[in-house]
Amino acid sequence: MDTTIEETTTINTTEEEADFSSKVQSAMKKFGIVGVEEDSQCENGVCALPTSSVKDDKPVKSESSSASDIAKDMGVSESIAFAALAAAKGDEALAREIIEYEQSTTSTVSDDAEELKSLVEQGYDADLAKRALALTEMNVDDAKAILEAEADDEAKELAEHKLETEFKTVEVETPANFDPAAPAAPTRPATQPQGAPPPAKKEDVVFEVTSENLQQVVVESPVPVLLDVYANWCGPCKALTPALEQMAIKAGGMFRLAKLNTDDERAISQLLGVEALPTVFGIRNGQITNSFRGMPQEEGLRQFMMDLMMGSDPEGLTQSDKDRYAQMSMKFAKVAGLSAFPFAVRERLQTRVTDCLNQLVEEYDGDMAGADESAQLIRQMLGKIMENPTETKYRKINMNNRVLAEKLTSFSSAHKLLKSIGFKELDNEEGKLLFGEPNKPIVNTAPLSLARSAIDKWCQTNQYKIAAAARKRRDEIARTQLAAELEAKREAGELEEEHQELSDVDENVVYIKVRIDGKNKVHDLELTGDDSLATILERVPGFKASEEIQIMCAAKRLVIKSSDDEAMAKTLRDHNLIPKASLVIKFTSADTEERSSGNLRERAAKQKKKKGAHTMQSIGVYSKDDNVKGNIVDGGGGTCYEQDVTDDEEEQPKPNPDVTP
Repeated sequence: MDTTIEETTTINTTEEEADFSSKVQSAMKKFGIVGVEEDSQCENGVCALPTSSVKDDKPVKSESSSASDIAKDMGVSESIAFAALAAAKGDEALAREIIEYEQSTTSTVSDDAEELKSLVEQGYDADLAKRALALTEMNVDDAKAILEAEADDEAKELAEHKLETEFKTVEVETPANFDPAAPAAPTRPATQPQGAPPPAKKEDVVFEVTSENLQQVVVESPVPVLLDVYANWCGPCKALTPALEQMAIKAGGMFRLAKLNTDDERAISQLLGVEALPTVFGIRNGQITNSFRGMPQEEGLRQFMMDLMMGSDPEGLTQSDKDRYAQMSMKFAKVAGLSAFPFAVRERLQTRVTDCLNQLVEEYDGDMAGADESAQLIRQMLGKIMENPTETKYRKINMNNRVLAEKLTSFSSAHKLLKSIGFKELDNEEGKLLFGEPNKPIVNTAPLSLARSAIDKWCQTNQYKIAAAARKRRDEIARTQLAAELEAKREAGELEEEHQELSDVDENVVYIKVRIDGKNKVHDLELTGDDSLATILERVPGFKASEEIQIMCAAKRLVIKSSDDEAMAKTLRDHNLIPKASLVIKFTSADTEERSSGNLRERAAKQKKKKGAHTMQSIGVYSKDDNVKGNIVDGGGGTCYEQDVTDDEEEQPKPNPDVTP
């Protein structure tokens, strides 16, 4: 059995056995529903999904680009692109206009504007304040009124977001002989057969879904879901959908039917890879398990429903198909979660995460490395939940854990950050936090994704400070370990005399190595941390008061001129040159440079050598027993050659015969 029933099941077209489509048409006529003839673009119960078609005499929106493409083209995050697509109902052009408007409104306000600084000082978010000032033409009072109104709206949105609609679900046991695809009986008995569930109300099991309620109706559904992707112009869809509705009602709440109009939600159908209609997906615990398209055969639909209800893998489903469905489920859950999360709430959540991280640095007494370790720990926990949204064990964290107690529990800003994301304290378990509701089979991972994105952005912004703090911490740890080792050896009497002296060295002593640029000699100085930088010039001979010099330390990235009195007056401790440092002193005054250049020219002139042309003769003298191919003296064969020889003497000019000396 392949991934789609259409590919695995052959529709029976013989007169002896009517197919499921014929039964559906017959049932529709019985209930007074007018049959629908197939459209010209439909064939064998399947309608190809066009890139553009006519809907109510209006062109249907063209297939939109993926959110990742829009994010890449416009330089925004994928979450913003997803939100814009959802707000635009999948219309790419409108989504881009929304993003451009957001960017243009804030770009008109300078970061240095006094009005903006005033609102930020009052505690308003900088980005939101920019937008408000742009809308009010830099009027602070009007902008403040807009920000307060937005804050009130956000509070209402948060309250509404927490009060999610609870859908009625009938708890029933699946009878062994239950047939979800069985045709309706001609007459309804007065009493239900024993073991069969009572019919459910249509509004409790059949839903029209959009991007806004996909999370509640489909992803977080406590029962399996049939997601029916259809279009009003699709003839087979009008035949199949009523039959699926009757199945859901007769099943008594054992599963629910969610209908998605592809013309209104093109971005969602594109994400699901829908290419023809009708297409039906089976979804259990937020995970897509199987799908089919077109009008299925009765036996194929029965097997499809039984696999979905029992949670068993469809027969013949390959590993590559499972991986494809898993990847599709992840993207589907992400889009559904972000669409259900109000845009204003997303922005405020990311701002709160950033504020909590900045407060965490203050609680660490400015230690960026420690704050980064706590942030990375939170990020790791969020990632675990995002990878396993159906596992409650990953959503529950024990704040009494040794590592968490050290990195998170003792910091109020860390608690505030977790609660902003959606973690709640458990009443019956002290010290434990839970993300989401405990009775839900799957949670909305959108706030986790947004929070993790904000953590990554904060770490990237402060990466240099974090790296510097980490190096400082490693040095302190190494110094502490060395001191502890020396102390332990000294107490045990194992410390050598030279190490004894080293352990007793005053920590205020500074060892400085100084070299003058252009010379090889190194001056070793022993100073204290309270000595000024000018003390080095006093201890190194050969400097004049009128000469301007430059002191450089490559390791500390230090470059100071002697004319900078304030820097020269600072101590070695202030310049972080303890316990040791290597400095290079370079002359920078004009007379010194001229003198140095003159000396270089003189040395170059002395080393310049002249060439003279000389003639040399050489006669090869060899012995008979040299075993070489030379010639003996009396045998002749000498070699004569001319060669230019270089010396330091200038060649005398040849006398001119026309000039009398």
